[in-house]
Amino acid sequence: MNKSTWESTVKPVVVLSVIALVVSFLLALVNSFTAPIIEENQKAATLAAYVDVMPTVSSASDLEEVTDYTTENVTGVVKAEDGSIAIKAEEKGFDGGILTVIMGYDTNGTVTGIWVDASTQTKGIGSKVMDNEATSAGTGALDQFVGKSGAGTLVVKQNIDASIEAAAADAQGKIWNGVRPPVMPIPIHDGDGVRENGTPYGPECKGCWVITASSKNKPQVVHQSDINTELLPQDIYSGMYARVTINFFGYNRAGKRGVGCGLGNVMKTRDGEALAGGASAAADFAGVGMEAGAPATPAYGAAMPATPGQMAYPNTGMQQPNPLGVQPGAINPLTGQPYFG
Repeated sequence: MNKSTWESTVKPVVVLSVIALVVSFLLALVNSFTAPIIEENQKAATLAAYVDVMPTVSSASDLEEVTDYTTENVTGVVKAEDGSIAIKAEEKGFDGGILTVIMGYDTNGTVTGIWVDASTQTKGIGSKVMDNEATSAGTGALDQFVGKSGAGTLVVKQNIDASIEAAAADAQGKIWNGVRPPVMPIPIHDGDGVRENGTPYGPECKGCWVITASSKNKPQVVHQSDINTELLPQDIYSGMYARVTINFFGYNRAGKRGVGCGLGNVMKTRDGEALAGGASAAADFAGVGMEAGAPATPAYGAAMPATPGQMAYPNTGMQQPNPLGVQPGAINPLTGQPYFG
């Protein structure tokens, strides 16, 4: 090896290799000091987030770690003395960074709080979630989920979403000419959000999913205690609790394409607070109407009750009207009584 080759080729490689080894050693040395500190800080931040989503917990020392979970992407679970829990889950976001979510639940499965670390996500999107910025409905991006129940609700919602997707796929091949609408109207809405006209849903919709369903034919409405007998109209009202059969279908009407919901039969399970307001006739006229019963039989010689539609005039000493022009003391052939008492 001549000097020229050493200086131009070999020496730079050796120098760079030595530098790389030294830098790697220094990084490993620094990491050995900082890794425990970083891990401890991350653990403290996670514990603080657990407490933040559990209203009944005031200190992380009150939490018990749960380790026997098997759900994919769940990286931590803690439980409080009152039975409430908090779950930590992680997943890759749109840009490949890790998105961390911690949710608290009470003993009824109701969401009590949500904490999100979206610092690795696209600026302006992840930050809106992290900062709990208000949605178009005026509710915080995270607050809109608080109070919703996870006790079966999420499973039902997933089934509904799957049914809507199946209806859309069927319509795309049959009536949409293979093209799905870029913005597809669907019949399910968040009760904590707003209607299509921008007005919020009523208080009875809070914490619920709202489904718009209709039927061209009158559905059968029965009670769960007797599914063979249809209910009377007065037993059917907005606000009662019921189970219903529904089906989702794609439509293409007047250039509008989307997925609608058809209403089938209804089984009432229990009464609820009427949403339409109003009162029954019995309530409106209580104490006003006459008691039901047979009319009393008049005593012998007493005047007969007035014929319906016939005016009765009290004896005031004045001459009573005589529209028929009958003579005083004339007898009514229908009643057998004098025309004027």
